[in-house]
Amino acid sequence: MRPKPLVLGVARQEQNQNISGIKMAFYKTEFSKDTYDFVDWHWHREFQFCLVDSGDVRFSIEDQYIDVKAGDGIFINSQRVHKAKPIHGDRATYYCIDFHPDLISTDQGSELFHAYVRSVIDSAEMNGFRLSSASESEGEILRRLHDMRNIYESGVPGFELELVADVLLSWHAMVALLPACSPLKNEAMSGNRFKDILLFIQNNYHEALKLDDIANHIHLSRSECSRYFKKMTGQTLFEYLVAYRIEKSLELLSGTDLTIAQVAIRVGFDSQSYYTACFKKIRYMTPKKYRQENRA
Repeated sequence: MRPKPLVLGVARQEQNQNISGIKMAFYKTEFSKDTYDFVDWHWHREFQFCLVDSGDVRFSIEDQYIDVKAGDGIFINSQRVHKAKPIHGDRATYYCIDFHPDLISTDQGSELFHAYVRSVIDSAEMNGFRLSSASESEGEILRRLHDMRNIYESGVPGFELELVADVLLSWHAMVALLPACSPLKNEAMSGNRFKDILLFIQNNYHEALKLDDIANHIHLSRSECSRYFKKMTGQTLFEYLVAYRIEKSLELLSGTDLTIAQVAIRVGFDSQSYYTACFKKIRYMTPKKYRQENRA
């Protein structure tokens, strides 16, 4: 059975373990032949620390690629569009610690928020930051993150307070490592244009989408729109749209009695034959075979 991709953070929310009373969440993502190929493009308000427990993982943060090996970690900034996939083979595991900026400071007009939160969120350069165990200062942050995972899993009385304390100490240490950063200058740098494209595809993938539709939506020419998306993802818009349609069809194949032709039309393909050809290219099997192996 082929792995099941984790699409646009949907399954991520199902895995999320929110901590009552504080704006934090812990969860684990495992790539294997029985779980996921990748975590597709998504974003969230929370800051995120990831600890790679096994294998090597490539994190794509907007147009930046950061490879992280087992024992190392990464920081992902608030509202940055990102995805993750294993680099070698199909096996890798990482843990995520998400926390809301309010955990650092709830007063957005304060000097504290401006110096230690807003300066990071609004940084043009700070999409993500690799944490290496080979560095003494970064290694200290990684040790705190490991401790936080252990504290969370222990569930001892008062563990919530220990977690908040470790978040603040980890954040203080990380901010001290960051270079002087420039503020965001325009919409494209903030990733808003990229989010607009992804949301437009998510909301309209089942329609007969054309490049003109997407380009007009974000007020770019056809060529500029194509170049921008390829720069951000390494894929053409058409390649991503087809892959997204295939992933959306999986739940219909496994969870409904729709015919293959009906599934194809439902997710935006104009014929069963073209849908099957695209499906085989991406999933290495026919839709019928997938349905037989994944019937709910």
